[in-house]
Amino acid sequence: MNKLKMSKFLISILLLGIIMVSLIVSPLSSWVVSVTGDFLSSVDRVVAIPFNFIAYEKKKVAHLIETYQENETLKGTIYNLEEKANNSDALKLKNEQLRSLLELRNNDQSAVKIAAEVISRSPSTWKNELTLDKGQSSDVTTSMLAISNGGLIGAVSSVSDSSSIVSLLTNEKNDSSIAIKIQTKTGFAYGIIVGFDTDKSAFIVSQLNTVDGIEEGATVTTSGLGTYNAENVLVGQVLSISAGKDQLNKEVLVKPAADLSDIQAVLLVRN
Repeated sequence: MNKLKMSKFLISILLLGIIMVSLIVSPLSSWVVSVTGDFLSSVDRVVAIPFNFIAYEKKKVAHLIETYQENETLKGTIYNLEEKANNSDALKLKNEQLRSLLELRNNDQSAVKIAAEVISRSPSTWKNELTLDKGQSSDVTTSMLAISNGGLIGAVSSVSDSSSIVSLLTNEKNDSSIAIKIQTKTGFAYGIIVGFDTDKSAFIVSQLNTVDGIEEGATVTTSGLGTYNAENVLVGQVLSISAGKDQLNKEVLVKPAADLSDIQAVLLVRN
C-alpha cells in the first residue's frame, strides 16, 4: 500500500515536471508569463489603492495641522504687535499731554501747579469723574481746577492723602459752579458754568451779567472769581447764544478747548 502511494507521488512529480518543461520550451510560455505578469501587476495596483489613499489623506491631515499651527503662531504674533502698537500709542499720547502740561505750567501764572497722572477712570462714570495719583500729601485741595489736552476739564471735588477725584465738566450733574469770563469787543462778560449739553457737546454758561457784545467764536476763560481762583485758564469758544430754560435769562454754549475723551495726565492749578 505504501509503495502504491509512493508510486503515485512520483508519477505526479514527474507529470508536473513534464508540464513545466513543456511550458518552458513551448511557444506559449512567453504568453503565460506575460499573462501572469499582467495579472500580478493588476493585483498589485488594486492592493496599492487603499494604501495610496491612506498615505494621501495622512499627508493632507499633516498639512492641515501644520497650517493650523502656523495660523496660531501668526495670530500670536499679530496680537503681540497690536498690543505693542497700542502701548506705544498710549505712551505717545501721555508724553504729548505731559509736554503740553509742562509748557502750560511754565506759562501759567497760577501760584500752585501740580502735575498728576490719571490712575482710574471707570467706564460707568467715564463722563463724570476720574481719579489722580496726587492728594493732600502733595498739597492738592478742593479749590483747584484741572487742566488737560489744551483746556479746562473740571475741578477737584474730593481729596484723600495720596489721591484725589476730579469732577469733569461733562458731568451733567456738575455743581462746581466755575466762574468764567467771555471776551467781547468792549471787555468781558461774566458767567457761571452750570451744566453740559450732551447733544451739542458743549458747556452751558448761565447767570451772565450781560450778553452785549458776545459773539460766536469768542474766547472763554476762567475769571478767577469764587471758589476756584485760578484765572485765565482756557475753557473754550462760544458756540451759540440762546434763551435759558426759564426763557428770561440768556445761556451761552461753549465748545470745550480740551479733548475730554482720553485723559492721561492732568495739571491742577490754583492761586
